[in-house]
Parts: sequence; C-alpha cells; structure tokens
Amino acid sequence: MKKLFLFLIFAASLFCAPAWGTTVYVSQSGGSVYCGADGTLSTTALGSVSWAAGNTYKMCGTVTSPITPTASGTSGNPITIFYETGAKSSSPVFPVTGGLNLAGLSWIVVDGGVSCGPSVTNKATCNGTIQNTANGTGLANHTDQTIGINVDGSSNVTIQNMLVGPIYLRTSSSDLNVPGQPLPSAVWANGATNLTILNSSFHDANWSQSFVSGTASSGLTWTNDDIYNSDHCWAIGVVAQTTTNIQVNGNRCHDGANWDSGSADYYHHDGLHLYGTGGGGKITNVRTYNNTFDGNWGVNNTAAIFEEGPSGGEVDNTVYNNLFLQDSANFNWNNGFINLGNLNGSNPSVNNFYNNTLIADSNQGAYMAQLAYAGTVENNVFVTSNTAAGATLWLIGHTGTVDYNTYATPESTSWSTNGSTQITFAAWKAAGNDAHAPAGTPGTAPFNLSATTGVPSSGFIGIGAGVNLTSLSIAALDSDMAGSSRPSSGAWTIGALNPAGTSYTMLNWMLMSPSLAATEHFAGTDLDGTTPSNHLYTQLDTSNFYWVKGDGGYPWDIELYDSSYIYLSTTEYSYALATAGKRFESLNPTIGLKGVPFAKTSMNIGDSVLSTDTRLAIYTACGTATYTNLGTAKTTLTGPYVETIGGAGANLPVNLTTIHLEYEWGLNGSYAHQSGSTKETYTFAQPYGLVHWQTQTWNTGTGSYGAPTAATNYDILTAGVAGLPAYDPCGFDTTTPWSGASPFVIANAKP
Repeated sequence: MKKLFLFLIFAASLFCAPAWGTTVYVSQSGGSVYCGADGTLSTTALGSVSWAAGNTYKMCGTVTSPITPTASGTSGNPITIFYETGAKSSSPVFPVTGGLNLAGLSWIVVDGGVSCGPSVTNKATCNGTIQNTANGTGLANHTDQTIGINVDGSSNVTIQNMLVGPIYLRTSSSDLNVPGQPLPSAVWANGATNLTILNSSFHDANWSQSFVSGTASSGLTWTNDDIYNSDHCWAIGVVAQTTTNIQVNGNRCHDGANWDSGSADYYHHDGLHLYGTGGGGKITNVRTYNNTFDGNWGVNNTAAIFEEGPSGGEVDNTVYNNLFLQDSANFNWNNGFINLGNLNGSNPSVNNFYNNTLIADSNQGAYMAQLAYAGTVENNVFVTSNTAAGATLWLIGHTGTVDYNTYATPESTSWSTNGSTQITFAAWKAAGNDAHAPAGTPGTAPFNLSATTGVPSSGFIGIGAGVNLTSLSIAALDSDMAGSSRPSSGAWTIGALNPAGTSYTMLNWMLMSPSLAATEHFAGTDLDGTTPSNHLYTQLDTSNFYWVKGDGGYPWDIELYDSSYIYLSTTEYSYALATAGKRFESLNPTIGLKGVPFAKTSMNIGDSVLSTDTRLAIYTACGTATYTNLGTAKTTLTGPYVETIGGAGANLPVNLTTIHLEYEWGLNGSYAHQSGSTKETYTFAQPYGLVHWQTQTWNTGTGSYGAPTAATNYDILTAGVAGLPAYDPCGFDTTTPWSGASPFVIANAKP
C-alpha cells in the first residue's frame, strides 16, 4: 500500500497598497468633535471638504446633510469615507439624490468600520448608520422620494460594514403613501459597474437594493448582507440592455410582511426579483448562492426568487446552496419559493438549480418551485407538510436534467410536468425525472431535517445520495453553504448543508479496537479482489501507532498524534528493509519530525486539512537520506457511507457504516487538480479500523480522477498477532532528531 500524507500549514497574507494621501476629519459644522478612537479633534465642516483621490475622510459625530463627494479616486488610490465610532448620517428625510451621493463617481470605499452582516443580531453594535428619522407611517414625512446611498452610474465602489435604514418605517398595512416601486430604496441606481456591497445591514425600505431599467449594470456583488423589513431585498431590471455578472451570496433576506397592503394588493414582496419591462433585455451570468430566505413575508408576496418579463428576453441564473425556510405560520408563498424563468414569450433563458433546501410548513398551499425553460435541477430537497393540493415542483416548458432530488410531502400528486396537471411520483419518474432519487423518496416531514436550520441529521435519506458536481468547476458549490467541503469524488449529500453534529473521534475509527487488535489481524486482497495482499496489524502506543504490513514486524506505516492532529509520518521505502523509510520532516520547528497532519483528532464530515509543507526525507539506511517535496496537498473527511467491502474470502459484516479520508497531493497552489494530482482514499469502519485503501490519478482530459490504479481490501479478519510488536530499528517513531555517534535509536527491537 502506497502511503502519502498531508498537513495543513495554510498561510494567507493579504496586502493592500496604501493610498498616497491624507486623513481628513469631517463633521457637520467643523470644530472640535469627538472622533471615536482618535479622540476629540479639530474637524473640517462637511460643506468645506476638498475631495481628492487617495484621501481618507473620517466622519465624526452626526452628519445631517447629504455627503456628496465632488471627485473620484483612482485605482490604487481610492477615496475612503470612514465612519468613526458613533458617527452616522441622520436626517428627518434625505433627498432623492441620497444621504450618501456617489452618482457618477468611481474608486470609492465606504466603510462603517464594524461588520454588520447577518450574524450580528444586535444592530446597536453596528456603525456607519445612514437613516431617515421621520419618514414613514405616522411620522412627519411620507415620501418615496428618498434614497440611502445613490450609486447611479458609479464604478469600482465598495460599501462595507454599514447599517442603512430606516428609509421608510412602514408599520401599517393601510399605509399606501408610497405609490409603488422602487423608491424609497436603501441603495439605488439605474445602472452601476463593479459595485461590491458586503458585511452590511439594510432595513425598512421599499425595494432595498434597486437597480432598475434604463442603464446596463455589470459586476454587482452582494456578500454577507442582512436585508429585512423591505418589500424587495434585490430588484434588478432591464429594458433592452444587457446586465451581467451578478453575484448574490452569503446573505440573509427576510421578513417583508410589514409591506403588506391587504386587499389593496399594492405591493408584491420578493426576495430577489429579476425582470424586464421592454423587449429583448437580458440579465446574464447571475450567481445566487449560500443565501437564506426566511421570516414572515405576509400576504401580498410573490416568491423568494422571481423572474419575469420581457418577450424575447433572457435571464440566466445559477441558484445553489440556498436555504429557503417558511418558518412563520402566517404566510404562504403565492408563487412558490422559487419561480425561475417565468418570462413572457420565447427566450433562451437558462436557470440551473443545485443543492438547495426548501422547507415549508402546512401553510404552503401553492407549489414550492416553478421552473421554466432550460436548466439542470439536481441535488435539491423539497419538504412540505401541507396536505392540500399543491405540487412541490412544477415544470413548464422545461428542458434539461431533473435528477437526484428528494421530496417529503403528504400529498400523493405533488409533481407537475406541464404546470397544471398534478401527477404521482411514479408518473413523474416515468416522464424522465429523478431516476436517481434516493430510496425512500417521497418521504414525510420533517424528513430528518431541522425546520429552522435545514441541517440534516442521521437518517436523512439524502446523505451520500446526491450526484457529485465537482466537474461543474463552481468553486463555491464544492462546499456546502456553511463552508463545509464536499468530496471531490464520490456521492454528495442532497441539499444545501452537509450533516452536522456528528463529530468523529478519528483514532477510534482509524484503528482496530484494542480488544480486537490484541488477538486478530487482517488479511486481504488487492485491486482485482482475488490476489492476496499484505497483512495488517495494529499497534497503538502513547503518542504514535503502527500499521504493520508484514508478519516480521515490518514494513509499516508509522503515524504520530497529539491532542490536535494525527500526523502521517513514515512509510516503508522497501518491503525488504526495516532500515529504509520515507518520513515527512518539516523545516518548521513547530512541526519538525511529527509529520504531516493527516486528520484532526476530532472531525466533522466535510472538514478539510490543507498543506503546503510536504518535505519528504527518503532514507536508504538509518540516518542516510535525500529529500523531495510532494507539493500542495489536501485531506477531506467524507461520509458516512454504507458499504460492503468486497474480495475473495471476505468475512466482515455486510453494509458497514464507513467514513473516508480522501488524501489528495500534487495539487496546484490553489489546491486545484493538475497533471500528476493523486488521490488516496482510506476507508474506516468501527471496530475494524482501516478496511480499504485505493489510489487514483487525475485525468486532465476528462477533468476527473481515473479508475483506481491500486487498492487493498482489508476484510479477512484472521486470528494471530505474529506481526507484533513493530520492528523499527531506526526509531522512525520519534520526534527527536538523530545526533551523536549513533545516528538512530533502537525502538521496539524484535528478535
């Protein structure tokens, strides 16, 4: 068995070239003002500021007039508007040009200084507030002609760590003072280019993030933002132009019910709304992923993601790793959680839908998802407890693969291939859909899924039942929405999230149990399942263990461990010599001779260990070595699986619960595959330890790993421990460097 290893020394350094310029402290009226951590300072009045590229403008105290820079920054020398602690832009109502007006400007950074994303539940800890204090129901003003941040025609603008809102504080369904859409908005533009908005919160607006028809947009990105109490979270519209390269990722969009209007049906709430108002407009290369859509969306809603308009238009949206929760008993999504490709007339739209989790309660009477036109629908889970007539998934004029999805519904006719007639799951499959749905589909709620987090627990039939989508080369899809890695080969878990809560004590899985190892060892077979393989004995010591592969105490693999990691240390160089071995020897003194960490002592499914430190010493005799390096490596824990280990003479039980450590080496600097990349898969089962090993080589032509080139099945449990104790005359099991007259330590000497 070839044995190579991995360690995670992952070091990342971020460098930012400093802008050449000065720091200007700004307040509403100038004079001596408290400026947060910088203390009380002399400041420049907002109306007297001279704006210049490279300068940082620190806002101090409460600014009541709109901030309107009169110059742009440049690449490498942006203008930075930084809100000191306690600083805010606050007015009874800011004008329609914005409380912060960046229209037509470029290379601007706006920074509130403190992250204010979805994980920040106490918004009082946020900074960089832009707000209207007297606009809304029962307040002095009831105008829609107001904007928080105006980015119309801007380019290369970053907005981060901000708290924007309220813009219009609507508290009554009878308040119809706002005439329609899109205003008032937290962020508004007809169009913008290369705009990044991250780690911010936006609340109490009509269409919160509004990029409406008229001008093409490109490069719009929202990351880790919290948007709530708004009729729309995002609205992006086109007439005849093309808007492209949109990313909506890692955000939370929730609670739009305060914009209900009852029977007046005045406002139609959406999470993400992509639409057209003219002919031939296009919205292309949209990526919607890792988002949560939840909360109470009231009565007058449409869909969490809704696409519509124009004839001959196009919307291309890849939607993956999203969590859709109907966690309020007060509403039903009138047009489903998802309504993709609902455009008038013929169009070439492509909407792909991968690894999403949709959970509805008994109030969801309408369908859960409607998908039209071309696209692939794979690895999604749909859960509803509504017994009324209503399909989980409607296809209307859809072309493309629909497979590896699973469903929980009490209603027997919960599918539709034409958007009207509801059919059984058997008929659905007969129509060419979900041929590989896991056994047990359809199931019943709660389906071993958390109704509040979407996290699967033991017993969820989608664990290890999805198709592997690594070949799509969508980096963010190779992990679940929480960042837990999915396996690079082998089955994925269906839905947005990997199983959670199961922590694996790795030594207990990797090693044969002490009671079994005291009397038994493994025989086995090679790749062909018939040729006898080497034997395998297990020896556990205080800080290391041996996998002994011969009846004479060698050859072996030697692994060290401490409280944090299990280290891949040494493997044989020759089956015939106990004095020849290959050992990882880091030049990093904190690692030294421990080896390359192969696993954490405790791991969850999806955990990975990365390494750029794989310096390997090749010993032909004790103390005599040459050195090489295996390059970048990665190990990932996958599973759990249910497997029967094959091979002639196998006597282990069938249907073992197993986990895999997938060790990949020879990767490039970005941990991506390249020519020469190799994957070794170690399969463990309790109480037996290592039951299978195999190696595969990356095929650059197919973009995937090829068939195994070598393998060993350890599945013939055999009485006897002739191979113990391990024979290690060079002392490869020590972390003490060899020195002095004797270049090695005699350890576990075997006669």
